[in-house]
Amino acid sequence: MITFRLIALFCLGLSACRGTGMTGPEQLAYTAVAKIISESPTRLQLTGTIRNNGPESFTVHTGACSVGYRLYSHSASMAEGSLAYEFKPFDRPCILIALSKTLKPGEEYVMTSGPVELSGQVAPGKYQLRVTLYHDGIVAEVPAGEFDIR
Repeated sequence: MITFRLIALFCLGLSACRGTGMTGPEQLAYTAVAKIISESPTRLQLTGTIRNNGPESFTVHTGACSVGYRLYSHSASMAEGSLAYEFKPFDRPCILIALSKTLKPGEEYVMTSGPVELSGQVAPGKYQLRVTLYHDGIVAEVPAGEFDIR
């Protein structure tokens, strides 16, 4: 019964945050890394990290489908790039597993996705990738580098 309630609360949190550009509490820091698995087609392994930089413990609630990404057309700055493609993990079927992790000050929680294939999602060219991490009704978007998509 408790597990069902956690899953239901997690799903409500995800649906409430769709399409937002929010970031988490000030005590949390986000980083992302995209590792190239293959260049043609372009496939990546995405990893996002949530770090508790605050003085007190913080519990993070996520799920099995909590890592997405956005591709922006290449430009000198992100402010000038336009969104070319967005992948929201909860827009596809996935197992609803509620996960929680209490982070003590200085601890990190790592979330992974992939491999993801970018070829075929947009026209070949140079793009900036931003990883999106979904937790507790929050969407954190983190830069993960530029990639040539073939």
